[in-house]
Amino acid sequence: MNAIDHVHEIPLGNVKAFIIEGDKTILVDTGIAPVPLEVLSFFEKSGIKLGDEQQIEYLKKGSFQFIMDFIKGKSLAIDSIICTHYHADHTGCLKKIKDALKVPVAMHPKDIPFVEGKEKPPPSTMLPPKLAKHFKTEPCQVDINLADNQMFTPDLQVIHLEGHTKGNLCLLFKEEVLLAGDSVMGKNALNPAMGSKELNPPMATASMDQEKAVRNLEKLLNYEFEIILPSHGEPVKENAKEKLKKLIEETRVNEDAGLRR
Repeated sequence: MNAIDHVHEIPLGNVKAFIIEGDKTILVDTGIAPVPLEVLSFFEKSGIKLGDEQQIEYLKKGSFQFIMDFIKGKSLAIDSIICTHYHADHTGCLKKIKDALKVPVAMHPKDIPFVEGKEKPPPSTMLPPKLAKHFKTEPCQVDINLADNQMFTPDLQVIHLEGHTKGNLCLLFKEEVLLAGDSVMGKNALNPAMGSKELNPPMATASMDQEKAVRNLEKLLNYEFEIILPSHGEPVKENAKEKLKKLIEETRVNEDAGLRR
């Protein structure tokens, strides 16, 4: 079996979680808490399409039960949870799932204070304050600090890629599959502005430092992989490294053109 055959994608509306069955069985990210109707309405009025009835149901109900049902349906025994970064669409059900599964949580230390509730995250630039309050993550203790290039298991490597957030991570499985989190976006047929191409930079409105996030993508070219699984948008299952290289080159050309104006 190829490495990709050991990675399960869990669709959760506009975001995904993943389960890696390797040396250990690891849940990557925990989706979103239930999204109130007023927030869903705001996104629709802003031109952000939320999908069909099933996708909207994922958002209204939140990700917890969908993830738990997936784990039960596959008869999986989760050993640990890794969160790629602290944003609420990736940690929204973290506390609830950790308590249910009774497993340790791992993150990069630069994002841990936001998840544990010791620091407030920067204000949202996507939502007005009265709506952004709905995306607060229930504080959850993180048990394991992750470091750049650490082998979390013999077949899973941690890559710290600061920019989208300070502690933003990618995960490289068996030097074949790159779980990119929000470091890059896949093609988004519903919302081309978020991802019109097969691979796209992270959303500027959601990134701590967009310039750094884009610049640090070059670091990924130091690793071997054939497939990219982004948390938003469609996966890239062929020639992913070459396609990422092309995105980086195009971005560099656009930056240079902007500087010459």
